[in-house]
Amino acid sequence: MTYNSQFAEAIERTERLGLGAIPYHPRGDRLLTPKAMESLREVVAPRLQAIPVEQWTDHCFAIHATIAQAATEGLGVPAYLTIGDVRSEGKWLCNADEATIVELLKMGPQHGGAVRLHAWITLPTMEIIDLTLPTSIGLQENIPDLVGSVVIKHVDELTGGISYRPLIVGNEFLRRIGALLEE
Repeated sequence: MTYNSQFAEAIERTERLGLGAIPYHPRGDRLLTPKAMESLREVVAPRLQAIPVEQWTDHCFAIHATIAQAATEGLGVPAYLTIGDVRSEGKWLCNADEATIVELLKMGPQHGGAVRLHAWITLPTMEIIDLTLPTSIGLQENIPDLVGSVVIKHVDELTGGISYRPLIVGNEFLRRIGALLEE
């Protein structure tokens, strides 16, 4: 199944589970031109610098929720906070499904532990912005070259055996399970 199909399913699932309606209008062009990426870097860098790189993994949801808002404003198109699974070199780094999502929603903020999900940003062009995955892998696997790097690519151009599987779109799921605090 293509990422585009999975993303459309994630939007449908988000709405079906009562987590809000997500207006989605896919685009076939590319938004992340060199000029746009420089603008994005100017918006993102100050926010990321406020968090020590060693804590990026722990703040994955908050980082991407904040950056999604900034990217929406900076790019002039929706930047969707996307929550789901990531696969690296054939191994699921997080392995959840709809049943996991439903169970976490039932438990709410009292779920009592780490949430085995990942967050990233999806643009309507199917370009992905992931500010924490390479750092997480670098810290866990002791690969210093990955620490501080990011994924900013179209899903069809991902390399290194990385693939993303969206399950939910938007902030509401994270709010309901207590993983995203209101500012």
